[in-house]
Amino acid sequence: MCKPKLPFLRILPLLVFLHCALPGKTLAQVPPGFVRNQSLPVYHNGLTLHFAWAGGLHNPQFSAIDLNNDGLQDLFVFDKINKHLLTFINNGTPNEPDYTFAPEYVQWFPPLHDWALLTDFNADELPDIFTYGIAGISAYQTTRLPDNSLQFTLVEEQLRFNSFSGPLNILANSSDIPAFTDVNNDGDVDVLTFDFVGKYVEYYENQSQELTGTPSDTLWFEQLSECWGKFSESGATNAVLLNDDCDGWFSAPAPPDFSRQMHSGSTLLALDLNNDGAKELIVGDVSYPNLIMLTNGGTPDDALMTDFDLNFPAYDVPVNLPVFPAAFYTDVNNDAKPDLLVAVNDRNNGSSLNSVWYYQNTGTAETPLFTLQTNNFMLQNMVDVGLRSYPVWIDCNNDGLTDILTGSYGVYNFATAGYQARLTLLQNTGTAYHPQFELVTADFDSLSQYNFRGLFPAFGDLDNDGDPDMLAGDELGFLHYFENTAPLGSPINLTLTQPNFMEVTGADAVTPCLYDVDADGALDLICGERAGKLNYYRNTTTETGTLSFTLVSNFWGAVDVRELGTPYGYSAPVIAPLDSTGQPFLLVNSDNGHIHLYTNLDQPVFTELDSFLSGINDGGRGGISLTDINTNNGMDLLVGNARGGIALFSQPGDTIEVGILPPAQATGTQTALRIYPMPAENHNFTLQLPGNPNQPRQLSIFNLQGQPVNPITQIYTGNSQTIQVQLPPQTPPGLYLLALTTPQKVYTAKVVLK
Repeated sequence: MCKPKLPFLRILPLLVFLHCALPGKTLAQVPPGFVRNQSLPVYHNGLTLHFAWAGGLHNPQFSAIDLNNDGLQDLFVFDKINKHLLTFINNGTPNEPDYTFAPEYVQWFPPLHDWALLTDFNADELPDIFTYGIAGISAYQTTRLPDNSLQFTLVEEQLRFNSFSGPLNILANSSDIPAFTDVNNDGDVDVLTFDFVGKYVEYYENQSQELTGTPSDTLWFEQLSECWGKFSESGATNAVLLNDDCDGWFSAPAPPDFSRQMHSGSTLLALDLNNDGAKELIVGDVSYPNLIMLTNGGTPDDALMTDFDLNFPAYDVPVNLPVFPAAFYTDVNNDAKPDLLVAVNDRNNGSSLNSVWYYQNTGTAETPLFTLQTNNFMLQNMVDVGLRSYPVWIDCNNDGLTDILTGSYGVYNFATAGYQARLTLLQNTGTAYHPQFELVTADFDSLSQYNFRGLFPAFGDLDNDGDPDMLAGDELGFLHYFENTAPLGSPINLTLTQPNFMEVTGADAVTPCLYDVDADGALDLICGERAGKLNYYRNTTTETGTLSFTLVSNFWGAVDVRELGTPYGYSAPVIAPLDSTGQPFLLVNSDNGHIHLYTNLDQPVFTELDSFLSGINDGGRGGISLTDINTNNGMDLLVGNARGGIALFSQPGDTIEVGILPPAQATGTQTALRIYPMPAENHNFTLQLPGNPNQPRQLSIFNLQGQPVNPITQIYTGNSQTIQVQLPPQTPPGLYLLALTTPQKVYTAKVVLK
């Protein structure tokens, strides 16, 4: 949401907060920065959404790794749709999935794309990374540093094997997921992958044991089979042929023949399901909703597929995802038995909802049996609105509290095999100082009935009746006008007044923003688009009240948020003051997830202050919205993304007084929060509190990723205005955020630990 007329957006003075200066720019030019905020609770049907602000999932790939070195296997998630990483700390509750979203660990990982799996290839008990390289496989080795952080070092840009003509790359497809497993049980990790046309599975044996006698970090392979298991898969369907004579065309070692039908995509997971030492194979295919399990009746050294289950697991509830399932094998419920997770692997099709199936291993680690527990693993604890999210701060029920309406490209409809765009309402059920949200409806005002190709909303009073109306963009470049027909002061009721109200010529994925650019009292229209530029339309509504906009510029401010060499930018704009000067800033989300910041909006070419605001990167292809949700004098930024979730980032609030020595004696009229010594030493410092000393105060401390520092909160009562704060001795040095809540307001401060 951009700035509609008051009172729909409240702007307060802000605290200038730490931000990295850009080359050639002074720090004073840059407004206060943002930090991830996970402290606002969200509920659905009375249950807390523990990962509400994690940003959703669409094509997740799951692996286990101990991130914090506590002996428990945490969860690493790579989401294919926008190359996004998510990390979750395992709390270790026996027989139960119990994770905490911990995005601070993502910074350790290298850039990854298409697929990424963690497997320990050198037997040091640290999972390493296999990921897609250009038409091949790259490998990163993992090491634990003295400070307990992890370091990933590229050891092979392309895995290679020894062919009759010399070393060749092991070919891999970006849409596939190969299997990395010890096929012959000799202690090192081998590779199974479909050939280039997707007919046969090729087996590449790791030669570490043969060459060194250990599963070393020297990755070298021999191709032992061009038709592992002696089966084939149809090039036109997912039909399986057993006892194939394996005389078909192969992609290696001969160069690929691009005149032939190319491989369309398959996922592989190799497991020993019957404890006979030979690996079975679980296969997902790009155009099908099911998994196929092939039974290996051969040996570890000579695989032979003798049977198959076309709807695995047929003994329980078979997998039935919209399209292209991928299976992953890891213990998620802390019972020392790996479980089965299945998710959609097609970034362009399928749903973000009900699309991660969790099968608990109710057998043993040696002979697993899989029993479906949920089709919404992790997602049931997230806000996820489907494919691509466009959140807006807006008071929907006119109770004076700001709610969140989130549009989307759509939610997958199984009946029509297409997407239905809709709005999801998170209603603020808290207070002005302590907001909290309830997921009330996933189809606000039943707007899915119109079957638009996307609903990307912006709100403002467009008919001058004192309440907010909605313009919604779509994927085809049209804007739809919804009038708020509710009586003044009543909850919003959106009525479609003009479908296809106007078209942004030559644009797709139109993301509108309403703001009075020329200060004439009427809201103008700025539209982002897939090409990454901005279109500015001046409000030329007539005296009769017929809403209209006239194009002024299709390259407003010379804004272009595309990365160099990429065709798309998916610009999504918002305009608002960000600091105490009150001057408007333009923020634009982009395809790569970076938020661009501009000032001097009255000039033909805007000044770009930052192309990566506050280091925020939550995935891109989503909308952004700004308001001050808890009146703490800092703006709160909602960020949507291609996965369909929402992330929340906030600016800290009130100015505080800090020093090395104790300040003057506190009095009951003190209004500033005082803190000393600062920087803090030995994990302790002192607070002198504002307000009435006889009122309860609650203290919370978070790191910059929004994670609470234990103890999470402390409540202080009594007549003392001085609090001694002692942080846990294991709290690492750095910058932290302190929130002090009183019955009147929330004070926010920075705490620096030496």
